[in-house]
Amino acid sequence: MGQGYNFEQLKAEMIARSSEQDWQQAKLEWDLEDVFRASEERDCLCGHNPIFQICTLRNQITQSTAEVGNVCVERFLGMRSKRIFSAIKRVRDDENRSLNKEAIEMFRKLRIISHSDATEYLVFYRRRKNVTDDQRELKRQVNAAVLAYVDRRAHRSVQAFRALGGRPATKGAPPAAI
Repeated sequence: MGQGYNFEQLKAEMIARSSEQDWQQAKLEWDLEDVFRASEERDCLCGHNPIFQICTLRNQITQSTAEVGNVCVERFLGMRSKRIFSAIKRVRDDENRSLNKEAIEMFRKLRIISHSDATEYLVFYRRRKNVTDDQRELKRQVNAAVLAYVDRRAHRSVQAFRALGGRPATKGAPPAAI
C-alpha cells in the first residue's frame, strides 16, 4: 500500500515552481495542460504513491510544468481532471460514446482537435438520438485522434520517466525534496 496524501508537501513543491509564495495566489498560476494514464507506478509531488492518472500542470507565469496525481489536482487545486479521465475511459471502452465538454476543450487547446471539429462535436455530443451519419463519423474520428494522442503521451512519459531514473518529469523546476 502506498503513502498518503501530504498537502503541505504538495503546497511546498508547487510554491517552489511558482512566482508567488502564498499558496492561495500560487495555485491561481497553474492550469491543467494534459492528462494521461501511466503504465508504471509514479509518485505524486505530495508523496502519494502509487499514482497512475497523471495530470500535467503548467504555470502560466514561470512556464514550469509539474506532473501531479489526479486526486491532488481535484482535491487541492480544484481542477476537474476526473471528468476528463472518465471521458477517455468511456471512449476507450466504446468508440461510439462521447467525450465531455472538459475533454473536448482540453484537447482543442492541445490542438488534437481542430477548433471547427470541437465546435461541431459540442453541438451533438450529448445526443443519443437524431445524430447524423456525418456526426457519428466525426465523433469516431475525434475519439480516435484523442485516444491515439493519449497513448502516445503515455508512451513518451514512460520513456522520460525511465530516462530520469524513475523521478517525475518536471521542466523548469527545482529538484523535488527527498
